[in-house]
This record gives sequence, C-alpha cells and structure tokens, in this order.
Amino acid sequence: MLAYGSNACPEKIEWFRHELGLAGPVVAFEADVSDAAAAWAAGIRFRDDQRPAVLTGFPGVHERHVVWLATPEQRSVLDEVEGRNQRYRLAWVHTPATLGNGQTFEWVLAYIARPEIIGKGVEIKLNRLPLLVETMCSASPT
Repeated sequence: MLAYGSNACPEKIEWFRHELGLAGPVVAFEADVSDAAAAWAAGIRFRDDQRPAVLTGFPGVHERHVVWLATPEQRSVLDEVEGRNQRYRLAWVHTPATLGNGQTFEWVLAYIARPEIIGKGVEIKLNRLPLLVETMCSASPT
C-alpha cells in the first residue's frame, strides 16, 4: 500500500497504535514513486479542520513516499482513519514505486479521491479533489 502525506510519518504510526489500536509490526520501505504526487486536498479533515494530502497523477514527477506492507487488520485501521468509501477510496494505481533494493511495484494500492464526490457543491469535509490555486499573471511594468 502506498503511504503518502502524514501516513508516511513514523509518528503517525504511533498515533494509529495509541488512538486506533494498530497492532503488529509495521513493515514499510521508502520508495521512489513516478508519475504521481501528494497534493493538498481542496477539503479539510473531520478531526482537526486541517488540509490533508491526496494523491494525484502527475506524469514525469518523481517523489519519495512509503510502501507499507500492511496486514488486513492494519488496512482496517487505515480504512477507518482515511474514511474509506466516505472521503477516499482504496484503489490500485499505476504509479511505479521503486524500493532501495531496486524492486519495483508497477501497481500499488493507495487511498485516492472518490470521483463521484469531487468538485463544486461537495461538502468541504468530504472533498478530496487536489487543491487548485488560481494564479494571476500580470504584465511587467513598462
């Protein structure tokens, strides 16, 4: 499973243990990920009104994330915290992830935005569309 954003942070794993009862060893590897990026979501989290990350396709980009070899029980904890089928869906994505030993996973499981609840009119605490920030270009003074 691809962990990005705060889910790749060791301290978050401890939070999972204390708050949600995550059990067993966490087997996780840093990975170079191609053609995807972690971006701020347009919505905010239920728990603390902060802006979470969401995975978005981004051809040509390379980022470092984590591949977590989660057990079914650990995935249940992740499903709960990510709001699977409410805010995110769990899906196979084609975003090659290469571990330090050279092993590459062409497809990885990842929590991604639910396409049916993206866009205008979606309640802000459900919206996981990547945040689009409008930029304005102005002509240089003459």
